[in-house]
Amino acid sequence: MSRREGPSGEEVERLVAAARSVRPRAYAPYSRFHVGAAVLAEGRIYRGVNVENASYPLSVCAERNAVAAAVAAGRRRIEAVAVVTGDEDAPTPPCGGCRQVLHEFGPDVLVVSETLAGRRATWVPDRAPARRLRRVLAPRAVSFRSGIVAVVGRPNVGKSTLVNALVGQKVAIVSDKPQTTRRGIRGILTTDAYQVVFTDTPGFHKPRTLLGERLNELVDEATAGVDVVVLVVDAAAGVGRGDAYVAERQVVRAGAPAICAVNKVDLLRRREDELPQLQAASELAPFEEIVPVSARTGRGVDLLRELIVARLPEGPMLYPPDEVTDQPLEVRLAEIVREKALALTREEVPPLDRGRRRGDRARGGAHPRRRHHRGRARLAEGHRDRQGADGC
Repeated sequence: MSRREGPSGEEVERLVAAARSVRPRAYAPYSRFHVGAAVLAEGRIYRGVNVENASYPLSVCAERNAVAAAVAAGRRRIEAVAVVTGDEDAPTPPCGGCRQVLHEFGPDVLVVSETLAGRRATWVPDRAPARRLRRVLAPRAVSFRSGIVAVVGRPNVGKSTLVNALVGQKVAIVSDKPQTTRRGIRGILTTDAYQVVFTDTPGFHKPRTLLGERLNELVDEATAGVDVVVLVVDAAAGVGRGDAYVAERQVVRAGAPAICAVNKVDLLRRREDELPQLQAASELAPFEEIVPVSARTGRGVDLLRELIVARLPEGPMLYPPDEVTDQPLEVRLAEIVREKALALTREEVPPLDRGRRRGDRARGGAHPRRRHHRGRARLAEGHRDRQGADGC
C-alpha cells in the first residue's frame, strides 16, 4: 500500500476547524492558556485539549491528548496536527515533549498552528535527532469570519432568550406564551474577528390553521442557505417527538453544520439529569456538537458561541458594525409593547365566550354571523393554534 504525499488543503482546513471547535473545552485554570489540537491519523481526525494540574509537571498538552485519542482508536500513523491557541501575536509551535511524541507516530508530520484571530504558520519537523521544527510557510491571517446562523426549535424552548444571550443584549422579546415570535428577527454580534447574524425563528410545529402554516414557512425561509443551524431543545420539558419533527424538517434538510443547544438545564433538579437529555438530543440528527446551556443564567453560552464561530466561513461583514438587529426602531418599540402586554395578560387575543363553545348561546356567546364577531372568531382560531403548537 503506497503512502500518501501528505494531507490535502481541504484536510488541513478541516483539521484546523476541529482544533478550533474543541479549544473551549480545555482545562486551564492556572495559566488561562487554552489550547485545542487535532491530529489527522490514517484519514481520520482526533481531537484533544490541554489539561492542567496544580502540580505543573503533570499537566498534559493538547497535542499529546489528541495523539492519545488516535492511538486509543487503533491508529498508528499520524500525518498532520493542528493547534489553535488564544489571542497571541504569533502562532505557537508544539513544545519539545509534544514534538517527541509526534515523531514517534509520524516523522514527517505536518504541523499547523493558528491563533483565534486567524494568524497561521505551518512547519515540518527536520529529520535530525533533535527533531526541530522548520518553518515552511509564512503566517496566513484570516481576514474575517462572517455568516448567518438559524436558531430553530419547537415553540417555547427558549430560542429568543438564547439569541439575546448570544448577542449580548436584547434584540428579541421573550414571553412564557408559545409562539411569541411572529417574524424572523436577526440579532447581530460583531467583533474584530467575526460577525455572526443570529436568526430567531417562530416555533416550528405541526400547523392546524393558516397562521401556523405561515409561521412554519417563515422558519423554512430562515434556514435556507444558512452557514450553521442551531436546534434548541428544552431539557426541563424533555426531548421528545416535537423536537424530532423539527430536526427532520429543519436540521437535516438544511444541510449546514448543525449544533444542538440543550437549553434550560438550570431547571433540572440534579446535574446527573442532564445526561439522559443529552443522549436523547444526540439521536435527533447528526449534530457536530451538543451543548448543555442555560440561556437564562448564561451557563454554556460562551462555549456555544465559540463553537458556532469556529464553523463560520471567511467573509466580509454582512451588516454595519454598529448594528445589533435588522428591525427598524418602530418595530422594536411595537414588539416591546406587545411583550409587556403578554406579561400582564393571560391570553394575547381574548377567546370567544366559553359558553358558545359549549353550544350554549343562551349564555351570551358571540354570534359569528356578525361582522366583528367573525373577526374575533378568526383571531381566536389563530390563538388556539398558538396554544396547541407544542403538540406534534
